[in-house]
Amino acid sequence: MHVGNSQLHPFVAGVASSLDFGHRWLQGVINELTPEQLATQPAGFHNSIATLVVHIAGSEIYYAHRLMKADVPDNLKREYLLDKPLSPLPVAVGETPESLTAKLNTARQILLAAVAQVSEADLAREADYGPDQQGIRWVLSLLPNHKAIHLGQILLVRQNI
Repeated sequence: MHVGNSQLHPFVAGVASSLDFGHRWLQGVINELTPEQLATQPAGFHNSIATLVVHIAGSEIYYAHRLMKADVPDNLKREYLLDKPLSPLPVAVGETPESLTAKLNTARQILLAAVAQVSEADLAREADYGPDQQGIRWVLSLLPNHKAIHLGQILLVRQNI
């Protein structure tokens, strides 16, 4: 989600920049791990790194489609485990650094396309989705925080594998 697009609303550009920063960090972490390490769920942890990465990407896919007022296509629901209950997070199986990178990049492209359409009027309206059903501005600001929270969890899991 490179933020060189000057056509983005300034608030949205800031959100996109934060997401881009988190994306680069996440890429650095997963690229240095083996598929076995990505799949490991250490004692005391609820999720593997692969599961958390797929969840991050899936959340970006979900919120992008909500912003576009569209349903997530069935193929994306299956690929990003959005067709399963989220509690506990569905376990990602058979992921590699390359497959996770592809998922993150696809999610990033879809999300950037969605946020590029957000206008000042959109930022002022309420959302009928999200944890607290706040406004669109709040939902957008949640996305980098969501990625950062799970990146922190991923770093802790990495220390324990």
